[in-house]
Amino acid sequence: MNIANKLKQYRLDKNMTQAEVAEKLMVSRKTVSGWENGRSIPEITTLARLSDLYQVPIDTIIRDDQDILGPYTVNNHPSSKSIKIYNYTYGSTFIFLILAYFQMYGFFHSILIMLGLLTCITIIIMIYPYWKIYANKKRLALLLISYLVLIISNILLMLLDPIFLKSMTDNEYANAGLIFAELLHIIFISSGEIVIIFLAPIRLIKFWLLLRHKK
Repeated sequence: MNIANKLKQYRLDKNMTQAEVAEKLMVSRKTVSGWENGRSIPEITTLARLSDLYQVPIDTIIRDDQDILGPYTVNNHPSSKSIKIYNYTYGSTFIFLILAYFQMYGFFHSILIMLGLLTCITIIIMIYPYWKIYANKKRLALLLISYLVLIISNILLMLLDPIFLKSMTDNEYANAGLIFAELLHIIFISSGEIVIIFLAPIRLIKFWLLLRHKK
């Protein structure tokens, strides 16, 4: 049974109309109809809400059906070697990101941290196999807006950092160099955060869905 038929059956089992489901999820009835007719599939976050509404485990909904993960599949599946490299690099990005934050607040300084973070980000961008999900304008807009918000947030944190403020001097050139270095640092950190949030391995996405259902 494909995802469309499953969603329709779960709704009927609950004796709910499409309009009632739409009201609960704050979407249009046409959207619900599209899910049940196979014209579209729910977003991952909406899937978690459907799971709660129909009281059906998420793993039951997606088991033996790749439709719900359609955006995360490709015709030419990545090799197991590429997946391993990707997973290790993703984990390394998380570690370098934490170290970069410690460095940002003056706990230590090492150019290797930023080089490591930049290397990990570059590798992930090159081998990430599911870029086509961002052909969706809403997903792409969410990614870009989130990136901008992260950069602004990190800049505000920098401006509130007493160590950074004490580093400012009367020398305008020295201050300009310091600000440029910090902004570059912030861009790297924000890029790493985007990788962690939006380019997660498919296993982590499934795990997150299961956690959402348990809540």
